[in-house]
Amino acid sequence: MGKFLGTFLKILTSLVLLGVVMVLALAFLVDPGKYRPALQHAVLTSTGLELNIAGDMSLTFSPYIGVMLEDVRVRNPGINQELASFSRISLRADPWRLLRGTLTMEELTASGMHINLYVSADGTGSWQTADPESQGPEVASEAGEEAISAAFRRVTIADASLDIQNSAQGYHYTVRDLNLTGTNGNLQFRPFPLATDFTLVSHPSEQVMNFNFSSNASIDYQAGNLSLDGIMLSLTPLLLQGQLAVTDFRGTPQYTGSLNSNTFDPVDLLQNMGVVSAPDNAAFLPERNAIQRELKMRLDFSGDRQQLTVNHLTATLDDREFDLEAEVRFPRDRLPMNINYRLDTNALLFADTPAASEPAEIIASPGDEQDVPVLVAPDEAEFRIPTDLLSSMNVQGSVGLESLTAGALQFGPMDLFTNLENGVLDIEARPVAFYDGQLEGSVRLNGRQPELLVESRFSLSDVNVGHLLPELTGFDPVEGLLDAEMSHTAAGNTRSELLDSLAGSTTFTVEDNSVNFSLIKQVFTTIAALSPTGEAIQQWPDVVEFERLVGFVLLENGLASDQIVNVSMDNFDMTGQGGINREEQSFGYDFLFTVMGEPLPQTIPVSERYHGMSWPVRCAANFDSAINQYCRPEFNQVRDLFAQLSRDEAGPSSEPDQAPEDDQDDSGGFLRDLFR
Repeated sequence: MGKFLGTFLKILTSLVLLGVVMVLALAFLVDPGKYRPALQHAVLTSTGLELNIAGDMSLTFSPYIGVMLEDVRVRNPGINQELASFSRISLRADPWRLLRGTLTMEELTASGMHINLYVSADGTGSWQTADPESQGPEVASEAGEEAISAAFRRVTIADASLDIQNSAQGYHYTVRDLNLTGTNGNLQFRPFPLATDFTLVSHPSEQVMNFNFSSNASIDYQAGNLSLDGIMLSLTPLLLQGQLAVTDFRGTPQYTGSLNSNTFDPVDLLQNMGVVSAPDNAAFLPERNAIQRELKMRLDFSGDRQQLTVNHLTATLDDREFDLEAEVRFPRDRLPMNINYRLDTNALLFADTPAASEPAEIIASPGDEQDVPVLVAPDEAEFRIPTDLLSSMNVQGSVGLESLTAGALQFGPMDLFTNLENGVLDIEARPVAFYDGQLEGSVRLNGRQPELLVESRFSLSDVNVGHLLPELTGFDPVEGLLDAEMSHTAAGNTRSELLDSLAGSTTFTVEDNSVNFSLIKQVFTTIAALSPTGEAIQQWPDVVEFERLVGFVLLENGLASDQIVNVSMDNFDMTGQGGINREEQSFGYDFLFTVMGEPLPQTIPVSERYHGMSWPVRCAANFDSAINQYCRPEFNQVRDLFAQLSRDEAGPSSEPDQAPEDDQDDSGGFLRDLFR
């Protein structure tokens, strides 16, 4: 035992002495500075970039034996621009080869790294250089015969940053807190594992996103080829997996790839990305814990510096499916971005706007069998429509929908055709199934002027109004087949400005109609009560069928006031003026109810002497009020009308304050005739 221990101690002592001798030999015999020209020459000939070691070069013995470089900078001699800088680079070296004069680099550790990635307006990249001469694994320096070689078994970069700007495509990002680890790294296209995490900041919005990335990388720097297999990119709660291949990334790069996502909640992703904020009011997300949006995607793409082709993007959101094919040509030579696309989906749902001043949010809707994606618009008062987007790109494409729900409205299968060019967006809907009938129309958004100009034209044919009105109003006053023509314009840069400037007309007819006359009967019953005689009236039927039901709505200054509304039903006419208070969720109109004579069909029969008599009626209430509270006669004006009728019947020889007895009795007869 003692002999073994003695032998072990001798071996250990020899190794320690050998290590000390090696350290001393390296310290006294090796001058790291002599490798400066060799390193600079090797980088120049292999990459076309200039390496400037502005600081000291020294030996390091911790955590391994190697060479330390301080204040290292990389520049592109072609454009005289600094591309990267490092506060410190540590190169692990083979000590025996180092003693023989060869710097064999086995590991690289960099700290304080900053990289600039810049693409000019003409599409020229800051890292784009002329092809360097092909070199072997060992490169001799013109300044000396010192040899260097690289076979990195590990690359570690800590706390790095990148500045990414593309003037041609108009984006700017900053990468910070980047940490990267790679083992057996090489530039000879041999696969090696690579892992990194970083924070991405988008400018000027300052949105912050935290990423984790890992892959098996293969890099051939001289040929400009890159392959990433087994990609795993994480942005909580999103996880993307797939592959990416890039060719000629030093010249005219082209790329192809495919990515698959996990199943994730898009609301959580958008909140983590800072695109939307978490709602303060829990009512925005009813039963949020019970309803989880589940989105899954697959993307196949290819492209180059000029364009991106989405060969196929499929997405499943709950039980809804989306299929997209697109080609995006990036801005170049003063030409805007150009997009061609085709999108197909089985259903979309656009919800009503809540009272809020937050940016646009996507929220969950109550869980039922029709549960679909819900897009909630921002508050109309303050949110400014991004009209500059209309001038930033040209878009041509179409959207195929199996069904669309907008608020309370249900649309059947449709194709929407869009064309955006020179700041003008045209959207056209071909005939669409709409409540047993058809809808078609177009919308134009003109962003060429300081104020956005919106023009719309729509037509309805054979629409079942008995199904439509309950969806919009909650009650069904009319049944029949609706034909309508609508033409409107609006101008403004916020939703509120657009609604306040809305102008145009709607004309309509209802064939095969039947009208619920309950509300009108209630109004005339109240009028009868104001008769001087107080005599009862005969009742009209609750439901009336008219040969002719037509009408129109005219807008001049938005919805709030000056609307003119007319409804004519054979010999019964309703004409009014008023508006809608969106903030108070109420309406107010002043109507004249008039019964006309021949040649109109006398569906509502009255005595000839009372044809053309107009009864003033005020219709004003909150949207959620009961229907029987909507309208009432203007009492004072009705009393004046009765008084005028009495004076007219009395004739010019009668006393002004006393009507003849026969005429007084006839005021009740008037009502009997009116309602018979």
